[in-house]
Amino acid sequence: MASSGKVLVPIFLLVSILCTVSVIYGALEMSDGERSALEVLQDLISGKLSLKDIWNALTGEDDKADDKADDKAEGTCAGPDTNGVYEFDVDGNCVKLSCKPGYFEQGGICMQQRDLSDEVYEGNIPVNCVIEDYTLHECTLKTNGTCGLEGSGTQLREPNVSEWPIGTGTCEAAAYVDCVVPCPDTCEVPNAKYTAIEGTSCMATTSTGDSVELGEQSGYCGTGTRTHILDPNNIDLEGTGFTNVQEYLNYANPNGICATHKPVVSVPCNEICTEGLTDVGCNEVMGVEEYIKDASGRAVCFDSQEAEAYIQGNLNRKPNKLLTILASDVRNEDGTYDVDNLDAGLYIKYRSDQGISYDTMVKNRCTLYSTEECQAPRESVDCVVGVTNTGPCITTCGALGQKTLTYGITTYPFGEGDACPVYNATGYDPGGCQLGSPCPVDCVQSDWENVGGCVSNSLQKQNRRITTNPLYGGDECLDSEQYVNCFFGTVDRFNNENFYIKGKDGIYLGLGPQVNTSINNSMRWLRTVYGDVQETANKVYFTLDGPLDSVSIKAQDLGYCGANELCESLSKAYWKFESRPGGGYKISPTITTKTHHRLTINYISKVQVIPRQWVAGGKTYISDETTGWDEVFYLEKV
Repeated sequence: MASSGKVLVPIFLLVSILCTVSVIYGALEMSDGERSALEVLQDLISGKLSLKDIWNALTGEDDKADDKADDKAEGTCAGPDTNGVYEFDVDGNCVKLSCKPGYFEQGGICMQQRDLSDEVYEGNIPVNCVIEDYTLHECTLKTNGTCGLEGSGTQLREPNVSEWPIGTGTCEAAAYVDCVVPCPDTCEVPNAKYTAIEGTSCMATTSTGDSVELGEQSGYCGTGTRTHILDPNNIDLEGTGFTNVQEYLNYANPNGICATHKPVVSVPCNEICTEGLTDVGCNEVMGVEEYIKDASGRAVCFDSQEAEAYIQGNLNRKPNKLLTILASDVRNEDGTYDVDNLDAGLYIKYRSDQGISYDTMVKNRCTLYSTEECQAPRESVDCVVGVTNTGPCITTCGALGQKTLTYGITTYPFGEGDACPVYNATGYDPGGCQLGSPCPVDCVQSDWENVGGCVSNSLQKQNRRITTNPLYGGDECLDSEQYVNCFFGTVDRFNNENFYIKGKDGIYLGLGPQVNTSINNSMRWLRTVYGDVQETANKVYFTLDGPLDSVSIKAQDLGYCGANELCESLSKAYWKFESRPGGGYKISPTITTKTHHRLTINYISKVQVIPRQWVAGGKTYISDETTGWDEVFYLEKV
């Protein structure tokens, strides 16, 4: 008995240890939702589970083994059997190596391990799995494959098992099968494979909606887009899975479909913002530059070094302004200014969404600065134009004289003073100097007026009067008498018409008193109107009637009168008018009691009737063509 008790103690201890280990291992397994402690004890007794397996589970050696397997998973890939372990072979194919721990391969599929010792199937005949349908995965183009052709692609066909195999039954495994990759109906070339058109610019839209070309020419910078095209000669195949450009285009651009579906694309581009450029992302109109100005609106000229430091962000205060230059400090002796060596500085120009003055100089992201050379501000002096010289007094007739004045610039402009106006270099003193001499007065005459009527020589006498006599050397008067052409007419006979008779010197004939002469004191005289003072005749007109060779003259009691006798009646006096060239007449009287006489004008301008033959003082006188002065007379219409 004693010996049997000694034997029972070790057995009891062994059973206790096994139960304890089974409980612990079962707890670990149950945490994974797999087996209970009782099932673990049964496996241990049946030999399905060894003490080493339990020890590895308790010490964590299984986890280490899993970690080690994971460390070797470089080059692993996903296969159709989710419970299998796959890896790329040297050819790049994804091949199945084994099943995951706790699984075994049956019929090409990794199955979960289970005890089939109690399972009984009829006649011990293996039962294959039942496949309900298949799941076809994406059809991908084979290397060197062409879309649209039979067998151009490959796809994974995975069976959907509704009943698993029993015993040594089998089941179809997932496998890759041929398929047709359809050609795309749109361009499949991504934008990244397009290349920029040579010469195209990076374009962007400003906050105001304007499209601008980024760069110095527009003054804008930032992010924009550039137009790209598909260039078959400039395609990067990285990431496409193809090694030949044409094969890639056969797939992504079949039949050149990109030319119509996507001929160009817009690809982001960027222009770095540097000094003087405006970021298009700023909400402002950046195209207009402004100067930083003072309170009076004048651009501020800054110290050059401090202005550069400020716009570069190296000066935390406002840069100093250059001092104002006074005109008197740089004025030359001739009034001009010496401005060649004035202090030089910089204007600061900005583009911003708000105004910036000298008092509010604050830098911000959307304010871009640039500089421009300037000179120190100058005192404002306006231009003054004045008299620089006075000439002598110059007089004109009838007016005040004037002094000639010479004008010039007496004060030159400086700074922002008013510029010099346009002026005449010479002028006159408006006050005058002395009165000039009287101005000449020109002769003024009336219009021409007819004097008398038209004369038989077809001339009409005209006179004009002097209305203003010339003075102080003015223009003298012109002729006061002239003759103009007129129409006298053709005379064949007279019909009681009234005429004046005058000689060719213009002296009219009239009737004078009876006088004694040395020739014949019994003669009645025809006298000139403008004869001697003592015997002035009267200007009379004569009424003529009859043909030219026998004209009766009715003019008072004209006729031939004997001594102590009354003049003969007019009926006894006839006259002969002989036409002469130029409209004149030779006039001869015919008196009934006498022989023919001629009408002449003598040396004392008296017209007398001279008989061709007469006796006077005991002497006989014979008149011929040369005796006395034969006269041609003219008729003037009354």
